[in-house]
Amino acid sequence: MLPAPTVPGGLQSMTGMSMSYSWAKDWLNRLHAQARSALALLAACLALTASGASAAPIITVAGTCDTLANSSFTITNIGTAMTVNYTWELYQNSVFLTSGPFLLTASGTPGDHQVLTINGLFGVIEVRVKDQNGAQVANASATCVERPRVTINKAAGQADPANALPIMFTAVFSRAVTGFTASDLVITGMANTPIVTLTDSGDQRTFSIAINGVRDLETVRVTIPQDAAQAVNDGLGNFASTSNDNTVVYQAPPVITVAGTCDASANSQFAITNIGGAMSVNYTWELYQNSVFLTSGPFLLTAAGTPGATQVLTINGLYGALAVRIKSNTGVEVANATAT
Repeated sequence: MLPAPTVPGGLQSMTGMSMSYSWAKDWLNRLHAQARSALALLAACLALTASGASAAPIITVAGTCDTLANSSFTITNIGTAMTVNYTWELYQNSVFLTSGPFLLTASGTPGDHQVLTINGLFGVIEVRVKDQNGAQVANASATCVERPRVTINKAAGQADPANALPIMFTAVFSRAVTGFTASDLVITGMANTPIVTLTDSGDQRTFSIAINGVRDLETVRVTIPQDAAQAVNDGLGNFASTSNDNTVVYQAPPVITVAGTCDASANSQFAITNIGGAMSVNYTWELYQNSVFLTSGPFLLTAAGTPGATQVLTINGLYGALAVRIKSNTGVEVANATAT
């Protein structure tokens, strides 16, 4: 508001009266102009109210990602209620993946936000929000750093069933790790405490695993739990291992012994005993008298400690030095005994 004009009290002449009139006129003109501006603003406000117009919704979005690739994005309306659908769009490393509509209530009400949960995506995950006209009004991104992955499988060339120890496995991490030791391995299927040797190939990614102490017919399985090792570059722990074939059955090789006796009536007995694993192929016994070959025959014994682990050869009426020689399926002599 303009201040009221002040007329100098000492002006009594016509000249002074003329100056006072001019001053008052100028003040009134400015007052009228100000009044017209105020009326125009009031008219605009009344027109806006009459048309039913209101403040627009204000959308924000914020996102996070943990070390297991679980992302969460919260879309929030901090303005008035939405009257038309907006759209969220999901991107991974700037590549569009999918989208969906949403409609939120006014700020401070239960429906003023929506949470998007994304699992298993790595890299830069971004959510963009677009209004009904396709204009982007908000966006947020979260970086999901991938933990090291690891596979464990029986080693190349490892027989299954195995008939020799150690049993070999190979673990391969997706990137160099530290802190991985034999004690981190989870080994099942063994009655004995496993005897484990873990060897780094030199790249801190590929490790060979040798397991001893396995009993006959045991099935050895090896896994690596989550966080057994940590990535060299960022310290993140590994995911739990995955495998195509991480089990091996151990079939202990047979171990054959033979012992013989002969009485005064020329009755000889030779006991062939298996003190190892069950035989899967025939071996052969050969009978000699005074180093002269007489006859032979096949045999197949069960594992040590079972009823079929021993076979007895009985020879009557032969004198001199009687010998029984045991040969494997490849013809190699593995045991012998003599009785006189």
